[in-house]
Amino acid sequence: MARVLILDDDPNIQRLLEELVLSMGHAYASSRKLADGLSMVKQDDYDLILLDLDFPTGNGLDILPELIRLPSSPEVIIITGIGNTTGAEIAFKFGAWDYISLLKSNLLQPSCGWLATNWV
Repeated sequence: MARVLILDDDPNIQRLLEELVLSMGHAYASSRKLADGLSMVKQDDYDLILLDLDFPTGNGLDILPELIRLPSSPEVIIITGIGNTTGAEIAFKFGAWDYISLLKSNLLQPSCGWLATNWV
C-alpha cells in the first residue's frame, strides 16, 4: 500500500484524487494549503505526492525541489489546471515524475499507472 499526499486547493479536485487513491487501496493525507503540505512531508514519509501548481499563497513549483530532496524520495506528479509547457519543462527539470494538465489530459491514467506499477 502506498502513502499518497494530495496537495490541491480545489476541494472538488482534492476529493476526486482522494477517491481515486482510496479506490486503489492506498492511504492518503491531503491539504489545501501549500505551507501545511510542506509541513506534512517533513513530519511523515510519503511514496507519492500529487501536487497542484496554483495556490492562493504560492506555486507548487516553488516547493518541488525541496520535495524531491526529501529522504523518503517521493515521486511527485504535478496536477494542474494550467496548461503551460514552460511549467511542465520546469517541473521535469526539478524532478517531477509526471505533469498532468487537467485541460489536456485524462487525469486518472498517469496517476493510476504510477500506483499500479509501483504498489500493486
